[in-house]
Amino acid sequence: MYRKISLITCFIFLSCYALAIPLCMYGVNTDEDIKAVKKAGFNCFQTYTQDFETLKNLATEAKKQNIKAVFYPNKITTEEQINQANTWPMLAWYIYDEPDVQKLDPTKVKNTNTEVKNKFKNAPTALVIGQGKTRLNYYNIADILMVDWYPVPHLELISFGKQLALAKARLEPKTDFWGVVQAFNWKDYKQYRKDNDRIGRFPTEEEINFMSWQGIVNGANGLFYYSFNTGGRKLDSYSPEVWQALKNTLKEIKKFSYFIDKGKAINPPFTLPKHLENRTWYYKHQYYTLIVNTSDKNVKMSLPNKAKVLFGTQPIEPHKILIIKYK
Repeated sequence: MYRKISLITCFIFLSCYALAIPLCMYGVNTDEDIKAVKKAGFNCFQTYTQDFETLKNLATEAKKQNIKAVFYPNKITTEEQINQANTWPMLAWYIYDEPDVQKLDPTKVKNTNTEVKNKFKNAPTALVIGQGKTRLNYYNIADILMVDWYPVPHLELISFGKQLALAKARLEPKTDFWGVVQAFNWKDYKQYRKDNDRIGRFPTEEEINFMSWQGIVNGANGLFYYSFNTGGRKLDSYSPEVWQALKNTLKEIKKFSYFIDKGKAINPPFTLPKHLENRTWYYKHQYYTLIVNTSDKNVKMSLPNKAKVLFGTQPIEPHKILIIKYK
């Protein structure tokens, strides 16, 4: 899945690409935050904090909780700090957040990525872009490309998967791919368009679930959710409904993570009706197909011979999924 590094390094650093599907929460800033997201079912987290001592403390708690971390490397500068950081339970080093929005020179991004990889040997590098198709080429620079696209309520819900598909089409096999799902209310953030300022709401459970599965269908091998902290308010208490929706979605995805994580993604051996997106894996001599209905109407499909429905019902309801298994 990730760019390979030596087996010796893998044994030394247990964080070496061993995590199953990354299911991560943004904006985790304290030990108590880590405990909360771990209990909810997340297996990794991100923080915007860059202070070395704070990161060291978070890494210590992450190791206790058996959860991976995503940190900025910017303020880890001395040899002693770098040596310590190379023992942390890292999932990835976060080199840039939306360089496309900042219009950063891709050469600068590439140079930063090289510097980080030369310093830190225990985890891959990742950067996130704010849309699938960018004018400047940030593709295939870091080990992992992430896309954050937050459509609720301003844009079509299915635009999330469309943006991921645009980015995925630009990636080489060596570059892994993660999607960032909206779990916040746009009202809590400054908006720049006069026609939608202060408009917003949290996504519903159905919307969070749909974006998550649509992200996987469109090539994401990991999902992040934004964000646990918003203006000092923690999501589990700020919006218990959204927090429960996240827990329900994680539980659902984990149930089928075995073939998503370990199976080989292939082209489906059958044709689907319009409005159905799908991704198929071959795992232990069986085919597994995840199907997502992107329309606002029920859609019925013909199942392959002797197919077994693992999840969902026919016809597939709007913004719902169907998972089937067959030979």
